[in-house]
Amino acid sequence: MSFEQEWAALRAESATRINSAGPGGAGGAGPAGEADLKTDPTGTAVAVRALEEVVQPGTRKAGAAADDTTGSTVREFTGWQTGTGLKDAHEEWGLGVKSLEARLANDKAALQGTAKDFGNYNQQLTGRWAALLPQGSASQ
Repeated sequence: MSFEQEWAALRAESATRINSAGPGGAGGAGPAGEADLKTDPTGTAVAVRALEEVVQPGTRKAGAAADDTTGSTVREFTGWQTGTGLKDAHEEWGLGVKSLEARLANDKAALQGTAKDFGNYNQQLTGRWAALLPQGSASQ
């Protein structure tokens, strides 16, 4: 099979998946009709911890390492077009690092808010159900 044939087959397969509800049907139902909207507090906590302890510090460290080495190289090439080009490229790098750090901080905040948001939603939903139940009936 040529690359073009394989690529066409993969594109057709993905278009079919995009345009269908999938094997579980529509409506967010999982296997055997079970609801599949769930949270994983342990996994969320692990992801937040990884962002705090590994990813964010590593990003800062990589940015700082580039600052040190590029700064000294730019000084060595002062007066040359290479020095100017390196300086411009390094400024762009710095903007990229700042953008990545901001994105990681936003992702961490979103992960931290997920459990709280689901908990609040569950409380609101429980209150709404309680209002619909006849007086004196036990809720499950």
